[in-house]
Amino acid sequence: MDSPSPKPAEARRPWPSPAVGALLSSSLVVLILWCARVVLIPIALAILLAFLLGPVVDRLERARFSRAPAVLVTLAGVVLVAAGIVAFVGFELSRFVNEVPLYQENMRTKVKALKEQGKAGPFAKVRSALEDVARERDPLPALPLASKTGKRSAPSVTSPLPVRIIEDGKGSERMLDDAAASLAALKPTLEGLANGILALVLAVFMLLRREDLRNRLVSLASTGGLATTTKALDEAGRRISRYLRVQLLVNGTFGIAIALGLFLLHVPYALLWGFCAAVLRYVPYVGTWIAALLPMTVGFIVFPGWRESVQVFVLFFVLHVFTANAIEPRLYGQGIGVSEVALLVSAAFWAWIWGPVGLILAAPLTVGVVVMARYVPSFAFLERLLGDNPSLEPAFVYLQRLLARDVREAASVVRRFQAEHPRESIHDGLFVPTLARIRADRASELMSAADEEFALAHTAALVDQLGEEPESTGDPIERVLGCPARLEMEETALGMLDQLGRAAGFRVEAFSTRRLSSEVIAQVAARRPRVVVVSVMPPDGLPQAEHLCRSLRSRLPEVAIVVGYWGHRLELDDIISKLRAAGASYVTTTLLGAREHISSILAAAPRPAPA
Repeated sequence: MDSPSPKPAEARRPWPSPAVGALLSSSLVVLILWCARVVLIPIALAILLAFLLGPVVDRLERARFSRAPAVLVTLAGVVLVAAGIVAFVGFELSRFVNEVPLYQENMRTKVKALKEQGKAGPFAKVRSALEDVARERDPLPALPLASKTGKRSAPSVTSPLPVRIIEDGKGSERMLDDAAASLAALKPTLEGLANGILALVLAVFMLLRREDLRNRLVSLASTGGLATTTKALDEAGRRISRYLRVQLLVNGTFGIAIALGLFLLHVPYALLWGFCAAVLRYVPYVGTWIAALLPMTVGFIVFPGWRESVQVFVLFFVLHVFTANAIEPRLYGQGIGVSEVALLVSAAFWAWIWGPVGLILAAPLTVGVVVMARYVPSFAFLERLLGDNPSLEPAFVYLQRLLARDVREAASVVRRFQAEHPRESIHDGLFVPTLARIRADRASELMSAADEEFALAHTAALVDQLGEEPESTGDPIERVLGCPARLEMEETALGMLDQLGRAAGFRVEAFSTRRLSSEVIAQVAARRPRVVVVSVMPPDGLPQAEHLCRSLRSRLPEVAIVVGYWGHRLELDDIISKLRAAGASYVTTTLLGAREHISSILAAAPRPAPA
């Protein structure tokens, strides 16, 4: 009896599936980040300090310092600044804590006023009704039992029990327990101090041996892709360093402005609250409002009224809105490449993994992930999820709105593209990719004929509306004939080339797709133009384009044949070779490229004599 033949390898479903494998890998990475946080947090802080202090070391080296003295001078400056900040904050906080008892009466008055307002407020009746219902549900208190004589028995009075103090000889153990409790309370502070010292020491060694570390990273990561690894490391370092410098400048300026505003509002310890605002602003989105609570609380404690607290809130609100919308977009420029929503989610993730330190490191770490995803194809989905680039290209959004029969939104996409890009780029940037996507989806039967007809009709209408506006710098002096290969959308592309050609001094006269190719070739031979444009829309118009090029070249050897293989980028060298062999003079994938080549031909070649 024959044994059953094994199933082919293609039919076996791999286990685990790619989705399960990705989930397991992500879970393993998160587990490692959480379990190894004691080691990874100082390393991440050290890398952050190295990026921040690297430009200072470079400036000292350019000032004829050697590497070691430059690093030591930078380290000394950092230690002095940190010690000064700690001393200043400790002194100001101790003063504030000592002065709080002086305002007890003021706080007592405000709390009493709040209680009175609560009793007379709009919710007082609701609260009173709820209290009445609660009293009705409570059982009656138990009454003392009556005796047989009818008199209630008085509760018995017992004599107090004697208290004896017994020495158990465990006083030393209690002292040890108290000491252990004190050490446990100091444990977070000691851990933070140890992490800071370790991070500073690691940063010093990273600055001293940064070339060696860079070469080791390149050798470790560049498995067959030295150029890609170099670009990724350079871009990550440049983005993170620039972000840290700009963030330090913006947060420092914000803290100074807050301190000045609080000083003008006569809020005590304005310099301390300004420093807290600058530091807490490193926490994305919520740090500013946490910093605002501190001086608002001081206003509640110190001042008799509520006006000062409201003024403090208005000060923080105005400065935050101005900084976030007017200063940061100009200084950050391109930014760090991370969207706002992704930055907020990453801040929550890193805070969950690494605590408060994760909030500070969230932005640099996310930048590193996005840069890695940009250069590593297997992580490209992370750039789409976290990056600040649009999730869909404008052409896809435009076509999606047309397929949803939302013509108004599609027209608004066109208007937004016109407002954000040069006018001449709208054809190659929006309409040509749309036509290419329509053709590709229709060829693969992913789009119905009705959807294709609707999208083409409205796209042609929008192109005609653009052509109604004057673009020409003078009267056209040349006529260029356009031959679509076989599709109506190729005729639409020639209409867009005609609009672009008006500014260059020529017009494109396109033949209809309803004509036979023999009729088109005869008309071209009769008119003998200097330039003929063959319009092709991939992916399946190449044979017709080759036929047109051969026929035109055999009838008109002297004519320049420009082939527009619109919007195609794949296997372009092979396509160019085939079209050149068929007789094409020039092959391009963009309308602007076709216009420039046609303009150069018309400017250089003399006009042939009529037949």
